[in-house]
Amino acid sequence: MEPLAGPIWRVKMREELQRFARRRKLLNNSEEVIELIFKNQDLPFSLWAKTTYPRSVNIFCKVNCIVCNSESRISTKHLAKRTLVREEVCLKCGSLEIYKREEWRDANSKAQKKIQSTPEQKRKNALGVSKFWRENPEKLEQMRQTMLSKYENPEYKEKVAKARGKNSHALSGEYTFKDGRVIEFGSSYELCFLIWLENQPQYKVVRKCKFYIKYNHNGRLRYYYPDYVLISDTKKMIVEIKSIVPHYYDESKNAAKVEAAEKFIKENNFDSYWFIDEAEAEQIGLLLKRSTKIKPLCKELHSENRIKLFSKKKELQYIGRIQ
Repeated sequence: MEPLAGPIWRVKMREELQRFARRRKLLNNSEEVIELIFKNQDLPFSLWAKTTYPRSVNIFCKVNCIVCNSESRISTKHLAKRTLVREEVCLKCGSLEIYKREEWRDANSKAQKKIQSTPEQKRKNALGVSKFWRENPEKLEQMRQTMLSKYENPEYKEKVAKARGKNSHALSGEYTFKDGRVIEFGSSYELCFLIWLENQPQYKVVRKCKFYIKYNHNGRLRYYYPDYVLISDTKKMIVEIKSIVPHYYDESKNAAKVEAAEKFIKENNFDSYWFIDEAEAEQIGLLLKRSTKIKPLCKELHSENRIKLFSKKKELQYIGRIQ
């Protein structure tokens, strides 16, 4: 606090500090403290540690850091807030000491989780991420290409598929055709579709899609992998099977996917795009098979070693306890 000119202010200031000293019953050296404050001089740390001060007075303490040997001025209000570090250390060294403590890290982690989980903060984070990608399209494309090249690695792809299967709410695994071909499926609808293909000899080649299709939805460029590629003597088609569960079904998004896929097949030598929705699934018998026979089918296929589920939880749910 800078002293103001005038004998009246000096008298009032001294009286205020003396009243505070008497009211708070300061420890030793109270007169020395008052004299230093009145002269606007920094207090030594050893003197500050023995005394309490009025909050209305801006007092600074001279700190000779015992860690880095530097000198600094720290407000007594700031020093009074210290609970974990009471030694004579500067702000930087005091912060580093606090960050190392387990109790501080636990408290900080809980506080950050609480703050980051609020709807306002989530919205703010989402807007910040969207703004960054809008302003840096080249970095977005670079990241996508890096992820796509990484995903093409067969070992990584198998690892991701199994991890997704273990954590997914959908039925996922591997289905073995009678001729020995092994095809992955990511839902009960896809499993029923593969079983249906057993009686469709015209499709000589069935494989999981390894390419993606770009589409625009709500003003944003998105990517998705269709489910299967079917090849017959006269036709080559892409198949997308969409669950009718409301959580997974979005009409506007599906329409955007169909529009982009129809453009994709014209540019990449495919004959057609088969989008299997609720009506189509009911027409070819997938809905009836899924709703009434999916668990018995899974048990039967498992007994024949023709199905392997990625999730142990789904094994218990659809097959029963595995011995």
